[in-house]
Amino acid sequence: MPADFTERFVRRSRSVKGRAVNFRIDTVRLPNGVRAVREYLDHPGAVAVVPLLKATADPTLLFVRQYRYPVKEVTLELPAGKLGKGEPILPCVRRELE
Repeated sequence: MPADFTERFVRRSRSVKGRAVNFRIDTVRLPNGVRAVREYLDHPGAVAVVPLLKATADPTLLFVRQYRYPVKEVTLELPAGKLGKGEPILPCVRRELE
């Protein structure tokens, strides 16, 4: 029988709401009874797509160039994006591939 590693919520001490993500600080009780603090981003979910073109003998993997403010650089990435509230995955995948 597998061990229970579940951490149980005790209380939330802070929640900061942003436009894209929320930041939370929770106190949890570990399986051994000890309390611990968990700091995390609450995110609605996202998709990432691995577009592989097989038009030739050598398949081509597609990437997108994206400016990322935190690193102040253009990065090379797989197409990916945040899900809208209640949005199904497939429409989000299609949007990101466009």
